[in-house]
Order: sequence, then C-alpha cells, then structure tokens
Amino acid sequence: MKKYGNSFNQGTKEYPAGKVPIWLHVDEFYTAGCTLNGQEVGSVIPVGTPVYVPKVGGEAIVLETFEVVGAVTSGSTQVVLKSVGGAVLPHKDLIVGKPNGNNVIAKALKLPAGAPYEGSGSGSGSGSGSGDHEGEYVFPIEANSLGALSDGDILVMAVEAGSSKAAALPTGLLYEDVEIGNVGATGTVVTKGQVLADRIAAIPAMYKPYLTNITFVNE
Repeated sequence: MKKYGNSFNQGTKEYPAGKVPIWLHVDEFYTAGCTLNGQEVGSVIPVGTPVYVPKVGGEAIVLETFEVVGAVTSGSTQVVLKSVGGAVLPHKDLIVGKPNGNNVIAKALKLPAGAPYEGSGSGSGSGSGSGDHEGEYVFPIEANSLGALSDGDILVMAVEAGSSKAAALPTGLLYEDVEIGNVGATGTVVTKGQVLADRIAAIPAMYKPYLTNITFVNE
C-alpha cells in the first residue's frame, strides 16, 4: 500500500499501488508531484498514465486515451470506444480525434452521450456478436465525421471540436495507481526512467516526443 497525503491538510488515506510492476528503473520525478481533483470519486487512474502538470505541485490533466472497437468507415453512424488510459466512460464533453503526427489530430469531434455497448448496430463494433463488451460504450456520429478508423486505433482528447491540437501534452507518467478519494488525491510523476511498455496502456506516438527521457522497453 502507498500512503498519499493531501496537499491541503484535508486528511490522509492509503491507496493501493500498482498491482503489476512496470518500472525497470526510475531516475527522476517531477518536483512536488501533482494533484488530481477533477476525476470521479472512487475511480483509479492507472500506473503509467501520461499526465500534464502545468506547474510544480499543480493540478494534473490526465491524458485520457480511448481504443476504437471495430472499424469506422465513411458511412458509419456510430463509434464504439473503450477506455485504455486514465479515462472513465461514459464521459461528458468527450472531444476526441486520431493522432496524426506530433501534436496534430486528424479530425476532432465532440461526441454526444454514449450508452453501454451490447454488440449491435452498424459501423464501429458491428458484427462482433453478443460477447463480452464490458467497458465499451457506443456513441452516435454523423457519417464521415471522424474519418476512417481501424479496430484498435487509439484516440486522444482534443482541445475543442474541429481542432487539430491535443488537449494537452505529457509532462511524465504516473508512478503508480492513484485512487481518487472524496478530497481528491496527489500523484507522483516520473519524468526519467525505463518502463515496460507492454504492461501499461498504449502511449500514442504523438506523446512520445515529449517523453524523451522515458525509455519504453518491450518484453
């Protein structure tokens, strides 16, 4: 267990550290870490999640990522997503797009409210039957509004609909799991080290130029 103190003297609580070891070596942490107060109480931000911290000890922006379930074509009227990094679905104000180079998003779209996916409909996720769809949510879209996407593509949060810019770019990766309590939480951010890439959520290529001191090692 790892004990997290609250920066504003609102209490201390023990939270579970990461269940799977991911760090081969840690050489440097971001000074004073970060606070996490904007997430849903009870949610867990996984170890290895990229975060942006604007100032020493500041409030972190969790760089949420989502995996596309099933292909999206020009005629698709829905997209099925599941969270793979730091996000909790369903999600309000979900503005996503596919990375297309450093700090460039191909097509950012604000999605309407989603619903748990049950394996039906056309477009993303269709044809996958009635198997296990836990954690998957379906969002209605207009045809060609997201462009063509492949099963397994990773989407990132954009600053606004129609923008080509990501909502933020990473300062580092969370050192361990962080559970959000009723007074928020604090987190430790790694800025230099070696991480086992296969044990964390996929890091989009557009983030890696900002994580040059972190080495991603494949097992």
